[in-house]
Amino acid sequence: MAAPCGIRAATLGEIASAPPSEGRAFGRIPLKAPPSASDSRAGLLRDGNEASLRDLLDHAGIGMVALDLEGRILRSNEAFRRIAGCSEEQLTGLDPLALVHPDDRARVREVLCDFAAGSRDRWRLERRLVRPDGTIRWARVSATLARDSRILALVEDVTDRHESDGALRQAEEICSSVTGSSPDYIMILDLDGRIRFINRTVPDLTVEGVTGRKVFEFMPERYWPAVRACFDQVIRTRRESSYEVEYLAADGKTHIFVTRVWPVQREDQVTALTQCATDVTAQRLLERQLIHAQKMESIGRLAGGIAHDLNNQLSIILGSAELAQRGTGPAPAVAAELNRIESAAERAAALTHQLLAFGRKQVLHTRLLNLNSLVASVHDMVDRILGEGIQLRLKLGRVGQVRVDPVQIEQVLLNLVINACDAMPNGGNLVITTEEIHLPEAHVALPPGRYALLRVADTGIGMDKETLARAFEPFFTTKEVGKGTGLGLAVAHGIVTQSGGHIEAESEPGAGATFRIYLPVVEGAAETERRVVPAAPRGTETILVVEDEPDVLEITRRVLEEHGYRVVAASSGEEALSHLARVPGIRLILTDVVMPGMDGRELACRALRGHPDLRVVFLSGYDAARSPGVSGHLYLQKPVAPAVLAARIREVLDRPVPAPA
Repeated sequence: MAAPCGIRAATLGEIASAPPSEGRAFGRIPLKAPPSASDSRAGLLRDGNEASLRDLLDHAGIGMVALDLEGRILRSNEAFRRIAGCSEEQLTGLDPLALVHPDDRARVREVLCDFAAGSRDRWRLERRLVRPDGTIRWARVSATLARDSRILALVEDVTDRHESDGALRQAEEICSSVTGSSPDYIMILDLDGRIRFINRTVPDLTVEGVTGRKVFEFMPERYWPAVRACFDQVIRTRRESSYEVEYLAADGKTHIFVTRVWPVQREDQVTALTQCATDVTAQRLLERQLIHAQKMESIGRLAGGIAHDLNNQLSIILGSAELAQRGTGPAPAVAAELNRIESAAERAAALTHQLLAFGRKQVLHTRLLNLNSLVASVHDMVDRILGEGIQLRLKLGRVGQVRVDPVQIEQVLLNLVINACDAMPNGGNLVITTEEIHLPEAHVALPPGRYALLRVADTGIGMDKETLARAFEPFFTTKEVGKGTGLGLAVAHGIVTQSGGHIEAESEPGAGATFRIYLPVVEGAAETERRVVPAAPRGTETILVVEDEPDVLEITRRVLEEHGYRVVAASSGEEALSHLARVPGIRLILTDVVMPGMDGRELACRALRGHPDLRVVFLSGYDAARSPGVSGHLYLQKPVAPAVLAARIREVLDRPVPAPA
């Protein structure tokens, strides 16, 4: 250990035990008549005063130590010995640097050299002392050069303050780290709402630009009363409260913040307010989308149920009208009325198909195809329905294959085009584009993956937020009464969703509207549509018809018997299995899907176990989920015209026996 100004190193023990004759000095620094060690001790301990001085030093509450300019401790009191952790014998004659922390010795050595050279007569600083047991204490030292060239020092133990200061600094660093990394806006406000501290910058503003301003300046005026009431409640009750506001950023986007406020108290008085503002814009958007999806699902179920029941009645109407025309040979006037009944029933059936499309309950006849080919195929049809002054442009990019029902997707495209035309009564531009995109992360309604994106954009009148939020609701329309059903976009939504995709809209008043349709890309080659020309719609085979609606069962039986078939009727799945066990020669089961008790799918599974050569045709107002054991069979959507039903039955009977599932 280096002694002051280059004296040799000595350990605490060595210095304490060194004989007085061993010379040490603060280097080769000329001194002004330095007193000898014996003279110094004699000056400090004069006759008759030694006992009184010792008593005064030892009972002082602060550490005291006397040094000579040769670098030796002459005297120390009890308080200093407690700080240093040494006895009087260990300290007397000790080099003071032996007590100093190695990292602090250079500075202490410099000060002692200044004292020895006469360039300094006072010294005050805080440094670390190392006790013999290795513990470290912080000491505040105030030293003075006395007239007899001794250094007199007062030493105060400030370790507790340093530790509390260190803990405070650490807490401040942790607090700064937490608040600085928090995505929330943490603020300290005075009782008038003026910002005194904020942990991070507000969009479009700096911390300096926010500090000192009232928080009310950053929110619409309509929120001021509610926020002021929240502050008053926190001050009055001294309990946490919260409020929610919208903030319009410079880029025009609206941000929604939920802000929690709690009091800062001092001496039982609320002196300030702390608030933490959380941006919940994305969360609120997801909540609204979820609520909208749940509402659409509920309406879809209702629409599907109504359509199912209505289709049963329409089946009766269509079947009865056709049978009436065949069986009685009515007069021309009666025949015209029957034709009118059939036409009305068919129009009603088209409406129920739209309801089922919205409710995602219709039967889809899907195949693998190229989206560009489908868009191009409807170009001429779309071009014919455009109004004057509307310019259509196609921008078809490179996209993969999608598995969809082409007829249904054509319907979606036509609905969007018609909607765009209605929004551009004075003309404009309509652009249909396709491209393939990759969603790296989960979309609101889609998993990550490759998607074909179909975009339909117009330059029409656009929609406000309220209209846009209800755009896909069934029966919602901004058109005059009688000029629209409000089902166009709802049907498009149902078809796209049932196809495994997602449709969304973006619009602002006066800025047109853009509809985006995402369809999953599927590997494989495009499939050409197979058109089967049905054989003669008559036959002699035995058919088991299963239907829980008595009138529908009766009409179906009569239609098939009119075409030569032998019909066995059953009103439930259990009754159908009983007939199947007793009646020989049944070649085909025509069954409703939705029935009380045993439904059509379970009936088909159980029937095929014992009769694997049976054909099965499902007839339903819903799209039946294709369960294991019944896949590959025909599904017909109610209502079915009698001639079409007979033709499809004949087609199925003429097919080869299906392979076992």
